[in-house]
Amino acid sequence: MHSRLELCFEIKYSNDRGAKKLQHAATACVSFSAYDHEKEHQWRQLERKLRVQIAQLEAAVKSDVAEKDQVLGKMADERGKWSSQERQFWLFEIVVMLLSCQQYVDLQIMSRGRWKSPG
Repeated sequence: MHSRLELCFEIKYSNDRGAKKLQHAATACVSFSAYDHEKEHQWRQLERKLRVQIAQLEAAVKSDVAEKDQVLGKMADERGKWSSQERQFWLFEIVVMLLSCQQYVDLQIMSRGRWKSPG
């Protein structure tokens, strides 16, 4: 393409005084176009590379979020189990204290002679 453009200008403007200027301008235009093409190619490669990196980072973030959600879910389950076990323990302690109090009261009543054993 570069040589065709130069040839076209040579033939058309060979007798013209500004032929050299036009030829130089055409050459500069073609070389600038080639430069732009190369830069555009480099930018596209960089863009593809960055898109791949972005996709990898997005996948890593999604994976991390899913893992953290899973851990938080397990923690909530354990907290719920702990709360349930804690409530059961406290209820058990209350029952034991009530039984102890009942035994204490029964012993007090027996020691004062107010209570008669069945039988």
